[in-house]
Amino acid sequence: PEPQTLSPPRFMELEMEMELELELLEGIEGDGDAVWSYPSCPDVEECRLGLHTCHLSATCVNTPTSYECHCERGFTGDGVHHCNQTCYNDGSPRFECECSLGWTSDPSTLVLSGVECDVDCGCNFHSTCITAPGICD
Repeated sequence: PEPQTLSPPRFMELEMEMELELELLEGIEGDGDAVWSYPSCPDVEECRLGLHTCHLSATCVNTPTSYECHCERGFTGDGVHHCNQTCYNDGSPRFECECSLGWTSDPSTLVLSGVECDVDCGCNFHSTCITAPGICD
């Protein structure tokens, strides 16, 4: 699902605080020119305030001027619109990690413990990479 853009309440609150600060400064100085009293804009913690647009399978990381979205382990994508599961569970009783679309494996190198991918497909759920990178046990 596409993320929805919401009006960030904390941002509006900060904007109102800044407007009040400017009005107070105008009243004190009396010349009508507003003066900014901060060396830079205060950081808005989008992650903590829930103002981010990260995908449900991504983690929000606050940065000094914005935020970043990182797909969780076992997922790949831009972190905002896409976090696709790179491996999936084949099911009981034998769990294996299979390479998804865009990943390849060499049938001659298959091992009993799982599927060896040319690029590590990132194991998850009932799979772990114990044998070697790209081999999901």
